[in-house]
Amino acid sequence: MKFIVDNMTCKHCQIKIEKALKDLGVKKIKIDLELKVVTVALKKHTKEEVEATILNIDYNFKEIE
Repeated sequence: MKFIVDNMTCKHCQIKIEKALKDLGVKKIKIDLELKVVTVALKKHTKEEVEATILNIDYNFKEIE
């Protein structure tokens, strides 16, 4: 799953998103802060769980291919 997080503006934002996803149990996370792109490997978790996690920490996102 790959998505853009419009309001991820700094390293602090990146760390907050990484921590939330790791707390969910997501193992593979790649974040490009400059492009504001987050990529996660969905294995044990659904797309909806990942989306809810991002929304719960007050970030906006748009899924991309």
